[in-house]
Amino acid sequence: MRKVGRVTNPADGERRAVVGLSAQYRVAAALVYRQILNGRLEFIRLADPEAERVDDVQIATRGCLDAYQVKWSSKPSTITFKDLTRPDGDKPPLIAQLASGWKKLSASNPDRRVRVHLVARDYASTNDSLGSTPDDKSVGTFYDLWINVLQPFSKGQLTKGEIPARFLDAVEQIRTVGNLSDGELAEFLSSCSFNLMYQDATPEDELGEDEGKQRDLKELAQLFQRIVAADRRIVEVSFQRLLELLGWDKKLKHRFRHEFWVDERIYQPIEGTARAIEEAIDSRQSGYIALIGGPGTGKSTTLTQTLRYKRGLRVVRYYAYVRDDPSPDRGEALSFLHDIYVELRAQGITSSGKIPETADDFSRAFSDQLVALGTEFREREVKTLILVDGLDHIEREQKPQRSLICQLPLPSQIPNGVLFVLGTQKIELRDLSDAIKAHLSETGRTIEMAPLSRPATIAMLELADLQYSLTAEQREGFWQVSAGHPLATTYLVERLRQAKSVQEAESLLDSSVAFTGEIERTYQTHWLSCKDPALRDLLGLVCRLRVPIDIGQLAQW
Repeated sequence: MRKVGRVTNPADGERRAVVGLSAQYRVAAALVYRQILNGRLEFIRLADPEAERVDDVQIATRGCLDAYQVKWSSKPSTITFKDLTRPDGDKPPLIAQLASGWKKLSASNPDRRVRVHLVARDYASTNDSLGSTPDDKSVGTFYDLWINVLQPFSKGQLTKGEIPARFLDAVEQIRTVGNLSDGELAEFLSSCSFNLMYQDATPEDELGEDEGKQRDLKELAQLFQRIVAADRRIVEVSFQRLLELLGWDKKLKHRFRHEFWVDERIYQPIEGTARAIEEAIDSRQSGYIALIGGPGTGKSTTLTQTLRYKRGLRVVRYYAYVRDDPSPDRGEALSFLHDIYVELRAQGITSSGKIPETADDFSRAFSDQLVALGTEFREREVKTLILVDGLDHIEREQKPQRSLICQLPLPSQIPNGVLFVLGTQKIELRDLSDAIKAHLSETGRTIEMAPLSRPATIAMLELADLQYSLTAEQREGFWQVSAGHPLATTYLVERLRQAKSVQEAESLLDSSVAFTGEIERTYQTHWLSCKDPALRDLLGLVCRLRVPIDIGQLAQW
């Protein structure tokens, strides 16, 4: 956060005038809140002396800085062209204030496009005059200038050469009063916005806004008031620090980490399965695809690696189970909706209204985001994949109050351009809707895991960096024992890494039970080999833990 020393400038008067929750803080809160919802906010500045008269609030988004001057009245009135171009007592004309602030901020923020805004509850006059024609007719009012020149210029809909002739004198007056060069004029007009008839600062009892949004806006406005009035004189506040000050950091932060670790030192793709996934994605525009397979067959690894390197797609990941973070809350509907909302928001897909709080809020926000994804696909042909992996763990182990599986949208509710990719041992899940089950029964939508090929299995062994060299016969024995099952192969590789010699490896391979298609048999073999009752009791307790375990500390027990 940036702080400044004490100087005499317009911002000091601003600080001394802080009494009650004034309109400028409500306006600032509404403007900042909008950018929080959009996921674009980088930092804000309040009462910044470098901004001169456009010092009420500055909002930084990627590549841009918007500076606002708020002029508020208890009741709306008119703004005339003279109000913009003539001094108000000892204050410079409004146009001069805006132009001066724009030039100064542009100079101090060369990496951003600076835009200045006059925000007012008032409306442009339809009764004043910009001047007269030779035959003594009015060339128009400030409203005419606002509608035909100032608004379209700020929106990029008008150029200097396209300004109607009758407004040229008024525009020249803006240039003169604003102390702008001919070269600066067009750039200033495109960077200056007159936000008249503004409503966001109207008290909540007049608008009937959602209670949650009103609470958020009030908290923002009160925080801005405290920052401006504080002795520390903080000017700049980062987005992350703003969330912390508000206590909102958990609202817009993932509850869980959605990364699935893959040991790329020895990873080998199951090429047939990966190819089937890619073909299913490429040939479908919406709905569901499922990858199914027994325990340890490599579903999560295959989905993670295949989607990680697939180009031209937006990929959003939600893992209901991660082995080093096995929280049962991952299967909760609210956790799913929260983290998907946060991730889509981080990728620029936002929802309207307010920051969600309840499960219903997040459900509505997710629906809005799905619509936005569909619109993006129509307009820009960007396809989105939403990976939801580990569904079988929810039903088998987690017992959530409300399963995230219940929140998966029906196929008919998914717009073109959005494809859900499910990873699960089976489709016949209790909470999965019949519509999704029927949808996944369509040809090509459900893919079954294949085993590792013999070359891929042997390649994992070659990449294991063993301390010794295996014979061709031992390599063949490795293949026969692991049978291409990814988890069984990984376990065997780890055991061989611990062997000190080729003789020890030979003994290990001879004593290993060949994989027969069920990883539970492998677990049972290891369990039966454990004869120490105390060790069995310890392992029985450890396997019931639902937190990561430090194996090093466990070994010291």
